[in-house]
Amino acid sequence: MSLRNYSDLINLCYKYIRYDKTKNEDLNIEKYVKSSLDELQNISQFKYIYSEYTDIIPILNKEPYIKYFNGSKNYFLVATTLGILIDKRINQLMKINMPYAIVFNSCAAAYLEYLADNYEYNNLGKDLSYRFCPGYGGSSVSDLLELSKYLKISSIGIEIFDSGMMLPEKSMFGIVAKNGNEKKSCDSCKISEKCEYKKEGKTCYN
Repeated sequence: MSLRNYSDLINLCYKYIRYDKTKNEDLNIEKYVKSSLDELQNISQFKYIYSEYTDIIPILNKEPYIKYFNGSKNYFLVATTLGILIDKRINQLMKINMPYAIVFNSCAAAYLEYLADNYEYNNLGKDLSYRFCPGYGGSSVSDLLELSKYLKISSIGIEIFDSGMMLPEKSMFGIVAKNGNEKKSCDSCKISEKCEYKKEGKTCYN
């Protein structure tokens, strides 16, 4: 895992909103992205919690988690959020400026990923696999309910419902393998056959 810089964040925002400035430059979108990031830096309440494990807990002793660990038994359970103010701002924007709301929503997801990646790089170590969240690679979102018992997510204001939905919505719960070398792949993705990125010869993660 490498440290992300601000230009990585801009590019991540563009990827989330499917904007390719080399093909069709849109100054309004670029303006919205800049405004979104300015707002996010002012109102987000980034929080992160983690716990390290040296044995595979039962619910992770199955595919695709076994493949993700790739022999590594040291890993972290992690949870992170931007806070409830982001959800409130998105709901407000949806009533007054839908185009901006769409861009802001995508930028918020990118911003959370950016902050989480940098936090992990600076605090969990440099030799880490990518963050694997339940729902990836054929895993079930319902695994979140069991995994959340191992981490006190309420301490950073996150709630997980029976459906697997998280509140605040701009929150993540994942697994980060230590000294792992598993790479992201489209092979086991549930939407691989319908993926718009794949049709363009790209990936959502690179």
